[in-house]
Amino acid sequence: MLKESGGSRTINVTSACRGKHLFPILGGPKIVCRRSEKGLKGPPDIIVISLQNTDDALAEARTSLPPEAWARVAEGKAVVVFDHSPEAVVHTPERTDMLHGFLRDMGVPPARAVYITEDRTYQVPYEAHCAEAGLGPPMTVLVYDYFTKRFFQEFETGGEDLFEERLARFRARPARRERAFICLNRAPRHNKLFFLLSLVRDGLWDRGFISFSGFDKTFNPYAKSRHKLGDEMLAEPGFEDLAAELVPHIPALHAKGSIVLGVDEGADEGHVLNNATIEDPPLPERDQSWFTVVTETEFSGARRVTEKPFKSMLNFHPTLMIGTERSLELIRELGFQTYDGYFDESYDQEADPRRRFDMAYAEVRRLCALSDEQLYAMEQQIAEVMTFNAHWGLTRAPALYRDEIDVKLMNDILRLID
Repeated sequence: MLKESGGSRTINVTSACRGKHLFPILGGPKIVCRRSEKGLKGPPDIIVISLQNTDDALAEARTSLPPEAWARVAEGKAVVVFDHSPEAVVHTPERTDMLHGFLRDMGVPPARAVYITEDRTYQVPYEAHCAEAGLGPPMTVLVYDYFTKRFFQEFETGGEDLFEERLARFRARPARRERAFICLNRAPRHNKLFFLLSLVRDGLWDRGFISFSGFDKTFNPYAKSRHKLGDEMLAEPGFEDLAAELVPHIPALHAKGSIVLGVDEGADEGHVLNNATIEDPPLPERDQSWFTVVTETEFSGARRVTEKPFKSMLNFHPTLMIGTERSLELIRELGFQTYDGYFDESYDQEADPRRRFDMAYAEVRRLCALSDEQLYAMEQQIAEVMTFNAHWGLTRAPALYRDEIDVKLMNDILRLID
């Protein structure tokens, strides 16, 4: 139940459009979610609009609820929540003007609305634009990591037993291993491509177990052609010189096809590629490598971390991040420890994306040059940190979200209701 403002009453959440939103996964209060007002035991306390497809969502929301629902918000009896927690879209004036225009048309003051995002940098430019454009009091901006929550939610029960299983598996790992690292996140995004093509250029591909969806739309409808991706790499601000150096290696990467780690023998590869999951299956490749390289969704723009680094940390694998500035700092804010001393983590504080990539990749090269004996010695030095992280993530992080982070989010939303 809510520890501050919500008491023990049920919170009625009405979705004004299609699309996933965060309320079904929240802990804390008793939340009842419905697609419309029908079926609720009372009028809505929260009207949620999923912004997965903003234009369609707003068009649908204009007609899906009766005027009385919007009047409740204007009267201070309910609140509108724009939910973009599964994504981290940076602020743009056009986006803000669209959302404020929608609220104006529905008769809702922005002060009665909440915008939820993963991007820690969103609030400052948003509020500055509101002041400059004379939009009046801004919406409340809150941060929530949808997929990270869903990842830890899988360990609400059975975490202690799973920790003991993984601890035993870690202790059984050999002192000599097939490869240096593992790299998941198969999507062909820019930072993934810059990393993989750098490996191809430097002859380091075989030093890692690598998951990559490839360029073939037959198996992955989200794939892009190698020519289009090459053009996008060349257009990446600040990376033009590196892109020009790496694009000629795209045919060699294309020739490797799609490689998906963690797929059971006989599974349909196309189905796996088309259905990204946050699941955390046991990977034998972790037992035969020393560390994980996480290529996050972004390395510039929005500041966030997804569930990706936690998959390795909960499996006794030290983690090196190719992501946005101060990603490791966000990981530590959730109670985890990072691996300074095992890795040179100074890259995490670097503001320039190109320089940050170069620093992180230099660490990969340094570690790949070490012998099994050197890597084993370093692993022994940080075994205590790896054990702490796995135990924290499997047994404490689920409750941290359920009892603290989720409750605070709901309190911050419900404070807008009189």
